Amino acid sequence: MLLAVTLTLLIPAGLYAKGKKSSKSSQPKAAATPNAPTTIANINANSITITIPGGTKTYTVTKYTTFELNGARVTIDKLSRGMLVDVNVGMSPNEVATVRATGETAGSAASSASKKKK
Repeated sequence: MLLAVTLTLLIPAGLYAKGKKSSKSSQPKAAATPNAPTTIANINANSITITIPGGTKTYTVTKYTTFELNGARVTIDKLSRGMLVDVNVGMSPNEVATVRATGETAGSAASSASKKKK
């Protein structure tokens, strides 16, 4: 009897479900939109809002946040609305650790990509 109880506790509950799938695994994951540019929607000394597929996301800027423009370290005032950007989240999911921007905007990147195709 003790052996049966011990084995029951050690075997995951999922092995007992006959043919049933977990509701988590049956949910489709949202796919990222390929080639969707992430741009700066708004930026100030305290926060940065970026465009993401389906909307925007705002992050808090901390004293530890670093900023790069075309690979060079810069201050926040060198970044502006519309720039293409890559954001790395900090210790908190609402804080930004690193912001890497290019001087390009979403419109200029799209036009230079179409020129390369020709």
